[in-house]
Amino acid sequence: MTHTIDASGLTPEAVQLVESLVQMLQVKTPSPTPNQLDPNGWSDRFDAWVDSQPSTPAHLDDSRESIYEGRGS
Repeated sequence: MTHTIDASGLTPEAVQLVESLVQMLQVKTPSPTPNQLDPNGWSDRFDAWVDSQPSTPAHLDDSRESIYEGRGS
């Protein structure tokens, strides 16, 4: 499928950037959604996501007093 984009008014650099972006999008294959994965695949992706999250301190004070400290009277 071919589409035409009106690039009038764009600089040559901007046109080149748009062309590069389109090429990147054409090459990228969509990753499967969690509903399309088997249980092991879903678990692997979830574990990878968990591992990519920043760690929290060993002790995190989530008491009501610490959350609302300095608010109200």
